[in-house]
Amino acid sequence: MEIPNHPRDVEPHSQSNLLTTSHGSSTLQLMSVAGMLNDLWGDAAMEVAGLQRLIGVFGLGLGVLVGIAAGVGSYTFHYAKGTSYLGDDPATCANCHVMQGHYDAWLKSSHRHVATCNDCHTTEGFFSKQFVKAINGWNHSVAFTTGDFHEPIQIKEWNRRITEQSCRRCHESVVHQIDMIPANGEPRSCIRCHDSVGHLR
Repeated sequence: MEIPNHPRDVEPHSQSNLLTTSHGSSTLQLMSVAGMLNDLWGDAAMEVAGLQRLIGVFGLGLGVLVGIAAGVGSYTFHYAKGTSYLGDDPATCANCHVMQGHYDAWLKSSHRHVATCNDCHTTEGFFSKQFVKAINGWNHSVAFTTGDFHEPIQIKEWNRRITEQSCRRCHESVVHQIDMIPANGEPRSCIRCHDSVGHLR
């Protein structure tokens, strides 16, 4: 009976064949895993590329819509003389033709020498004043664009209270004395009795 040679007695070429044979299955498995990872990476890369294209199209569409809105808004602001509403020139109110009669009536009144539209129809303080102007500007824009307003235009309750406060602020000393006289439980109103002082009719 022959005794097998010790591994160290095997020829170098034979040793190489043994190693290749013993590790062949592991090598095939590693190659298979590497191939799967490569396929997965390729699929993921394609998905990412598709997502990037979708985001690009969406971004382009959004940019176009924002650009159109900005262009139309800028044109409308310019056409409506938007910057004029930031000041105190009473002629600004006549930008809308429905206000022309009120502007003409103000020109005939005694108040034209001492008060502008903003003095009577807005509040004190820069920010609160701009807030009132912005709210009224928006409301007027919607009303005049849709035609949904009473003609001749009439003051709403919120603006009536602001005007009343303006009267009382300028004529505080006189109003204080009048308020001391009982009025049958009803609050006294300046503009109820003096409704044509600011706009002479």
